[in-house]
Amino acid sequence: MRVTDLRGVDLERYSFDFDLTFAALVAHPAGPVLHRYGGRDHHSADARLTMTSFVRFLEAAHARYAAHVVEERVPPRPSRTLDDIPVWRDKMAKRPQPLACYHCHYVFDAEREQRRAEGTWSRELIWRWPTPERVGITLDTEDLGRVRALRPGSPAALAGLALGDRLLSAGGQPILTALDLSFVLEGSPRGAGKLPLRYARSGAERSALLDLPAGWKEGTPLEFAWRPSKWQLSPRPGFGGPPLSAEERTQLGLPAKGLAFRVNYIVDWGGAPDRRYGAAARKAGVRKGDVVVGVAGVELEGPEHLHSWWRLTRKAGDVVVLRVLRPGIADAQELKLEVLEPGK
Repeated sequence: MRVTDLRGVDLERYSFDFDLTFAALVAHPAGPVLHRYGGRDHHSADARLTMTSFVRFLEAAHARYAAHVVEERVPPRPSRTLDDIPVWRDKMAKRPQPLACYHCHYVFDAEREQRRAEGTWSRELIWRWPTPERVGITLDTEDLGRVRALRPGSPAALAGLALGDRLLSAGGQPILTALDLSFVLEGSPRGAGKLPLRYARSGAERSALLDLPAGWKEGTPLEFAWRPSKWQLSPRPGFGGPPLSAEERTQLGLPAKGLAFRVNYIVDWGGAPDRRYGAAARKAGVRKGDVVVGVAGVELEGPEHLHSWWRLTRKAGDVVVLRVLRPGIADAQELKLEVLEPGK
């Protein structure tokens, strides 16, 4: 079954990283999801996806089902769809026409707005579905479950894991893929805690206990940059555009990597907060057609990184100094843009 519209889908049973571009779930006829495949990070939308690994995933998942291996799990919570989230349901009721499709990334937006309405929202809640790298583990893309890299000093390294080990379970949940491990990490507490692992080394099963420090789920603006759920966070730059091509960089004498994008929109639509961000950008001198090539005091990799960094690290009253190339002007211009208070 291929699902491209999340309308009516049970978000509790069929849970995955709703920001990502692809996920495959294998469920037992009795109900529980056995394994998950897919996921991504800030490096690439498909770095964790290959046809070879997908075939291996399906074969391994089928073998578990054929062997009647169904793990004891906590019974799922009552079914919950997007339309069961009050703020989303109210928003849809006010639309003159129904949405043609419920996109997956709407889930995190709706959950955030619901928490805001209830007064339970905090910024740390943006860190959803941590990748295995958050605890220091990189799993091999092709050889499912095998530890390909360990970050020195990380919880996994300190717990004694080694390259070539094969993860078997985490927190009692069987592990085949990186997304399986992310599922476990998503359900783990945000504060300091411990996570038991089972793994195989040279054919022998072993156990380890990851010591997770406070704040372990929190990443960097770059790690968050790819997520669609960033767009509804504030404060916002009020402008944006596509990255320059390699040819355009060469023509302008810019390095192959680093921030370089052409402004093709300045926000002058939507509600009052959105329009104010665009007005602030225009007041600072930002124009369509400008090429933004840097921000003073910080290295950014691209326009999405800029948007993420702005939303996660800037506060009202800050001044962001942009370096801008403009047609007909030889030297880069510096534009000073004051950060507005979110939501005002």
